[in-house]
Amino acid sequence: MRLAPSQLTIREIIGQLMMPMLPDTPELSKPEVWKQVVEDQEKYTFGGYIVFRADWAETPPLMEELQDLSEIPLLYSSDLERGAGQQFAGATNFPAVMSLGAARDPDLAYQQGAITALEARRAGVHWVFAPTLDLVTQPENPIINVRGFGDEPRNVGLMGAAFIEGMQRHGALACAKHFPGHGETSVDSHEELPVVGVSRHKMELGDLVPFRHCIEAGVKSIMVGHLAVPALDENGLPASMSTRMVADLLRGQMGFKGLVVTDALNMGAIAGRFEPGYAAVRALQAGVDVLLMPPDPEAVVTAVLRSIEEGGLSKARLLESVERIFQAKYEVGLWRYDDEEETGLPAVWPDYAPAVEAIAEGAITLVSATDGLLPLQADGTYCSLVLDDDEDLDAQAGWRQALADHPDLPIRVLTNADDEAAIEAAVAQAAAFGTVLVPAFMAVRAWKNRVSLPPLLASVPDRLRAAGAKVVVVSFTSPFLLRQFPGVDAYVCAYSPNPASQRAAVRALFGELPFVGRLPVNPAHLGEPTAR
Repeated sequence: MRLAPSQLTIREIIGQLMMPMLPDTPELSKPEVWKQVVEDQEKYTFGGYIVFRADWAETPPLMEELQDLSEIPLLYSSDLERGAGQQFAGATNFPAVMSLGAARDPDLAYQQGAITALEARRAGVHWVFAPTLDLVTQPENPIINVRGFGDEPRNVGLMGAAFIEGMQRHGALACAKHFPGHGETSVDSHEELPVVGVSRHKMELGDLVPFRHCIEAGVKSIMVGHLAVPALDENGLPASMSTRMVADLLRGQMGFKGLVVTDALNMGAIAGRFEPGYAAVRALQAGVDVLLMPPDPEAVVTAVLRSIEEGGLSKARLLESVERIFQAKYEVGLWRYDDEEETGLPAVWPDYAPAVEAIAEGAITLVSATDGLLPLQADGTYCSLVLDDDEDLDAQAGWRQALADHPDLPIRVLTNADDEAAIEAAVAQAAAFGTVLVPAFMAVRAWKNRVSLPPLLASVPDRLRAAGAKVVVVSFTSPFLLRQFPGVDAYVCAYSPNPASQRAAVRALFGELPFVGRLPVNPAHLGEPTAR
C-alpha cells in the first residue's frame, strides 16, 4: 500500500531526501559491510541508493534483498550515460555520447535510451542519470567533452529528447544534467567549483536551450550541477545550492515540475567549500528534492532539524519533495505489482549489439584528409603506431581485432611509460612503411583534469611527418586532439574507445564503410578551418 508523506516522522522525511552510494559488489558481499548498510538503512530510512561498479549477476540480488528489508520502497539510481554496461559488467556498453551527436540520428538516440532502460530495470535500477545536455563549447573542459552530444543547442536538445523518450517509454526515469550547463568550464567540479563566466543572454541562446527542449519533452528529473554562474546568481552560490537557479529559473521561469537532484555532494566543488549539513540545507532551501551522495548523513539530519527549528526550512517544504519522490517511486512500479507489465520487460533478452554497431558506424567522421590518401588500399603497405595515454591494453582490443584482417600491418604501442629514446626508435621503424595509422586513446574521466595527450606522446605525429611518413590520426576520444598535431595528413574522429567504434573506424579507413558522421563541435576549436 502506498504511503502518504504525511505519515512519516520528520527523521523519515529527511531520510527519504538522501541517496547515498551503495558499496560496490565485492565490498557489499562482505558480511560486516552488508551489516553496516542494513543498520544505516534502518537508522536513516534513505530514499534510495546510487549504484556504481556493479556486477550483472551478483549485484541485483543484493539490491533486491535490501529492497525487501526496507519498509519504504527504495529508488535505485545509476550513472548510465553509455548504457547499463557502464556500471554493470556484462550489460550493453554503448560508445561515448558524442557518437550520437555526430550520427545526428534521433532514432539511434531513442534506441540507446530504450535499451539502457530495459537493462537498467532488469538490474533493479529505476532512475538513470542521463542524458548529459551540457554543450561542448570549451575544448579544455576536463570532465564533459565526449560525454556530451556536441555544441549545437538544437541538435543537443533533439538528441537528448529522443534519448529521454526511449528511456521513459521503457520504464526508467531519465535525468537531464548538469543544469544550467557544465560545458563552458575548464575546471572539473569533482575537484573545485567551476565558474561559468558567460552572460545571461548567451545562456538563454545556448546552454539553457537543450534543457527547455527536454522539459517540453517530459523529462522526469533534472540534475543541477555544482557550478557558479554569476549571470544567473551574483551571490556566487553553486547551482545546486542556488534559489535563483533552482526555484526561480528552473521551476519558476522554465516550468519544471519533476524531481530535482543535486550532483554528488561529496565532490570537491561542494565538500571542499561547505560543511555537509550547511550544503544540504541550502540545497533544500533552493528547491532541490534529492541530496545525492551526502558525505555525512548524520550531519544532514542534524542541520535540517536545526533549520526547521530556526525557521530556515519548513516541514511543508520537505513534504513537497517527498511527494515528488513518492510519485517517482509509484511511476516506476514500486508500491505496485504490475511493474513488469508497465515497463514492458521482455521475457527473452535480445542481443543489442546491432544497435551499438549502428551508433558506432554512424559516428565515424572524416575531419580532413589530403587528396587520394583515403580510403586506404587493402594491399597497401602500412604500419600502426598506437598512442595510449592510459596504458590500458584492453582499450585497444577492437583496433587489434579489426586489423586482424590485415595481418601484414604491424602494430606498435606507445604509452606514457616510453621515454624519448623508445619513441624515436618506434617512429623510425614506423615511418619506413610510408603511411602510418595513429589511433589515439585518452580517457575523459573525473579527477584526471586534462583532455589532451602528454607532450611526448603528442609529438609522435609530427615526428613521423618529419621522417617522411604520411600520418592518419584516428581519435578514439576528444575530437579536439587535432589541436596538438594540426599538420597531419588525415584526421578521423570515432569519439569513443568502444570496440565497435574501433571496428567501424578501421572499416571506414579501408573503404568498407562511408564516413557519414558530422563533426558535432565547432571546427574552429580543432585548430583548422575545416568545414562540417
